[in-house]
Amino acid sequence: MSQNLIRLRKQIDGVNEEIFNLIVKRIEIARRIAKYKKQCGLKMVDKDREGEIILDVEKLAKKKKINPELSGKIFQKIIELTKREMKK
Repeated sequence: MSQNLIRLRKQIDGVNEEIFNLIVKRIEIARRIAKYKKQCGLKMVDKDREGEIILDVEKLAKKKKINPELSGKIFQKIIELTKREMKK
């Protein structure tokens, strides 16, 4: 395997770790939001907010010339993961 390919794969591994760490950070923030909502007697799930997030991601994807539908689906999965973690 060429050194160039090995170097590029290591860069991908680094980006994957950054993405994972950002997801963990997002979950930690969401847990704080859940605690606040519970204290204030607010609903845990906000479908309007989730829709806004997906629309924003799809707009960003279009600007970056990345598939907006797939980008929206990825963030939907991240939202689902976050909601599950908020329940813990």
